[in-house]
Amino acid sequence: MRLRTAALTAVVLAGLAFAAGCSEELAGQQQTLGRAELEKQIKDAVAKEVGKVPKAIRCPGAIDNKEGARTRCTLIANDGSEVGVNVRVDVREEGDAADLVIKVDDKVRSGPKTVRRPKVEKLVKAKLEKSVGQVLKGVRCRSAIKAREGARTRCTVVAEDDSEIGVDVRVDRVERTGAILDIELDDERSK
Repeated sequence: MRLRTAALTAVVLAGLAFAAGCSEELAGQQQTLGRAELEKQIKDAVAKEVGKVPKAIRCPGAIDNKEGARTRCTLIANDGSEVGVNVRVDVREEGDAADLVIKVDDKVRSGPKTVRRPKVEKLVKAKLEKSVGQVLKGVRCRSAIKAREGARTRCTVVAEDDSEIGVDVRVDRVERTGAILDIELDDERSK
């Protein structure tokens, strides 16, 4: 039996395209916001908006605290996938503190570098349960799988009656949304 499933990028990316972006107030009348503080404010704003903290934010440098100043940063999700982030300074009225308007891209720039073992196990279990129409006791995989075409790992599926069957998991192809896994069951069960 051969099945295909997609290993999607981190859940953190699922809600990041904020409708109008989000904003963070810049403190006081400082001339620029340094790179480290800019990255921290973006990370905090994303965590507040979607409830998950990204692994990192990378910005090329500081941003000027003046109306219309812009920069482009990169959000790195916990699975290693990357998404672009546009940042703009907005001053509502003269003398007011400036806001950072943060807009995360709708599309992932690069997918995850690996699909972690628990994720592979979860995907294999869900796909097999759906295709055979019965609940499985569990799935154990030897390792994570690199998100590159042809990468492989070996798993064992445990049925409710404690019988086991081997499964080969191979990356069929890698798309922007993640790795597409090809799942192939062995021909025989073991006890």
